[in-house]
Amino acid sequence: MHTLSLWGEAENRSFFITGGTGFFGMWLLESLAFINDAAGLNLKVFVLTRNPEWFRQKAPHLTSRTNVHLIPGDLCDFQMNPLCIDYFIHAGGPPHANSSLGAPDNVQETIVRGTERVLKLAQQCNVKKLLFISSGAVYGEHASVLARPTEKLARFGSPLSSVSAYGESKLAAEHLCNTQGQKHGYETKIARCFTFIGPHLPLDRNFAAGNFIRDVVAGNSVKVTGDGASVRSYLYASDLVIWLWTILFQGFPHEIYNVGSEKEISVRDLAFLIANAAGNHLPVEMSENIAGISRSSRYVPSCEKARLQLNLREHISLPEAIHKFMQWLAKT
Repeated sequence: MHTLSLWGEAENRSFFITGGTGFFGMWLLESLAFINDAAGLNLKVFVLTRNPEWFRQKAPHLTSRTNVHLIPGDLCDFQMNPLCIDYFIHAGGPPHANSSLGAPDNVQETIVRGTERVLKLAQQCNVKKLLFISSGAVYGEHASVLARPTEKLARFGSPLSSVSAYGESKLAAEHLCNTQGQKHGYETKIARCFTFIGPHLPLDRNFAAGNFIRDVVAGNSVKVTGDGASVRSYLYASDLVIWLWTILFQGFPHEIYNVGSEKEISVRDLAFLIANAAGNHLPVEMSENIAGISRSSRYVPSCEKARLQLNLREHISLPEAIHKFMQWLAKT
């Protein structure tokens, strides 16, 4: 109930969410359903999904609600009759820079053209506020060489790789959101999201925390690719949605906020933390470091702006987050 005081303006209002079936989207929908029932807000939500039937099977407790409406279609070419929708949350698109995105052109088309389509609908629906879920990947190589990049940094790095294409496209989409918001008179807010942990995080993709927890749940040794020297930070999913709702409702218009944890941990230490969390101290296996060369990187944000402007902070520690995630997996 950390966000209860924020929701007065949303009573009897409507939301449109892209990416509603992914990690971010599921937590947004779960929290939206909870606060709607707890506070009697009479909210209505429209969710864009490529496969409505699959989503109905995945989350019947959400999709069976009379105030949840599924909009079938792809991000770049979906069709929806314009309605009066007060809030847009654009979380759709490729999940992160290291997933199987294909060629850079495909990445750009999905992110940029999809954002253009969403913004066109937002204008037609007379939206009041729009939250764009961006990524720390926009900082490019800054994210790897600086301790904690801030929102003021300009991107730098090679634009040729698919990873760079992801960050460049997210940055272009940010500009589109702010430009269109200022042009048409609605508030845009941008959340540059880093790394997270919690229920609904995929265990079969290139997420270290998810992969380690998958190994533990299967009773296997925890396998670390590389020397484990890379540094990350992890914000629990319930904190994530607290931050996102706060940014949507109270963030300054056309401002950018880093979203994540500032409490860093090496991938190696994360592996041991998760292995020991199982209670039976599973072994951790490190892959060989070829020629002794470390390919370590950093991906930890500065969240000073969110902390000072919006009073946002972490409520769940990483050990507690791991415990909560494993408890959830045991019940599903």
